Amino acid sequence: MITEKYFNENNCPQYKEMRFFLQPIKKIHLNTQLNRDFPLNTDIRIIYIFSAVAFFVLLIACLNYINLSTAQAAQRAKSIGIRKVVGADRPVLIRHFIGESVLYALIALLFALLLVSAFFPHFSSFLERNMSFSLLSHWKFVVFFVVVALITGAAAGVYPAFFLASYQPVDVLRGNVGGPSGGQRLRGFLTVFQFCISIILLSSMLIVYKQNRFIKNMDVGYDREHVVV
Repeated sequence: MITEKYFNENNCPQYKEMRFFLQPIKKIHLNTQLNRDFPLNTDIRIIYIFSAVAFFVLLIACLNYINLSTAQAAQRAKSIGIRKVVGADRPVLIRHFIGESVLYALIALLFALLLVSAFFPHFSSFLERNMSFSLLSHWKFVVFFVVVALITGAAAGVYPAFFLASYQPVDVLRGNVGGPSGGQRLRGFLTVFQFCISIILLSSMLIVYKQNRFIKNMDVGYDREHVVV
């Protein structure tokens, strides 16, 4: 109706096929790539890409924790055997090891938030953007990260908890601390999988870096300097 009223054969006929639609204000910044749009919009696909990278980095950290925890099982076998002798059953040990993993995740989150608060001004100046970050003003993000840390710590600690709690006191006293059968194969698989993800991420980062450098340094057919606009 707007196009019929204001854009017709006598008034801007080139805009006759233009269509207007309503859009929530919150979706303008990330979900619109239109002509004559706001110049500082961001593509939502960039957010998805960085979220995927963060997920894979977090997955690598979880796999690394699983490998380290199971590799140190022999060093903790004696303490596990003593706890079982004095009456600690398997569920108690499982809850203990999962709680230990969650505690490590929360400590890592605390250090991460402190590093973000310390280096965010330098990151803002590097991007030449006027950005600010405060833990109090962005408490919803802090709550979200705490939930993610709890889930991550619990997920990473499940297998080591069951693995460590499966030791029998008799086996520990006999010196048989090899762990359950199949543990070595699983650790080998996790190690290979972890290295595969790391190689993929590093290769992707190198490709993006080379593409950006090529775009900046490619021959466009004219001198980039001393151009009069």
